[in-house]
This record gives sequence, C-alpha cells and structure tokens, in this order.
Amino acid sequence: MGFGCSPTDRLAEKATESAINAQLDGQANVDIEEGMIRYEDAETGAVSAWGENIDVPETFPSDVPRYENGNVVGVTISEDGAWISYATSDSVEMAISWYEDRLVSEGWTRQASYSIRGSEMRSFAKDDATITVSASTDESSDAKTSVMIVRSAS
Repeated sequence: MGFGCSPTDRLAEKATESAINAQLDGQANVDIEEGMIRYEDAETGAVSAWGENIDVPETFPSDVPRYENGNVVGVTISEDGAWISYATSDSVEMAISWYEDRLVSEGWTRQASYSIRGSEMRSFAKDDATITVSASTDESSDAKTSVMIVRSAS
C-alpha cells in the first residue's frame, strides 16, 4: 500500500496477509490497491495477483502467448508452473481458435481437445512443457468469456 492509504485499507491488507500466512505457513506480502490483490510467498517465490487489468510479471513464461483481446484478471507463477486468466468479450470459439492457431504456429502439438456444455479445452505439448487452454462463458460478468491458460513442465 502506498502513502495516503486509508487506515481501513491498511487494516484489510494486514488481515488478508495474516490469513494467507496462517493457511500457508508462509511469509506473504499482500498488496491491495485499485481493485487488485497481489501475493508473494517469500519462502517459495510464488507470485499471484487477482483483479482487473493486471500487469503480467516479467518472470511469466515467454512461450505462453498473451491473448490480444483480453484483460488479465489473474496470474500465478510458481516453481511448478504458471497460469493466467483473461476476461474477454470474444466468444469461446474465437478465444480457443486464436490460441490453437497461435500455439500450433509456434511449434506446439495439440494433444487433447474437449467440449463440455459450451466450454472448450485444448492441451498442447512442446519440448518438456504442456499448455492447457480452457474457455467458458462467464455469465457473472460483463465480459462474455473467461479464458485460462496453464503452463507446466512435463
């Protein structure tokens, strides 16, 4: 929290930090500002952020394409992998097609494809990594579609 934060904001930040630390036995650093929560585990180096229009950390894997027509609403980086979540007004089909075209053009091989009640999921592999892309309709927000990309080492 920066200079000029209200006492209520500082109290909420400390309470959130304490709750996370109690659950994870870690030394969390939580920043709550402008509709965003950022968490960093000092012990493992894991970083997570949730909110609207989040900046993607520089350490996010560069081989995961960023969705051009989406707003980042969640991101996590850990030693096990990384994930990123977008909200977009594009359809499920548009988002899945964009990722499928982009990943295949970058040398990823499609491994699996699933369609379940309006949701789509694709899995891709390259070298020692996998990327899973899922998209579903999000009726709880103004954005039409939620898109999540998970990258992990094989």
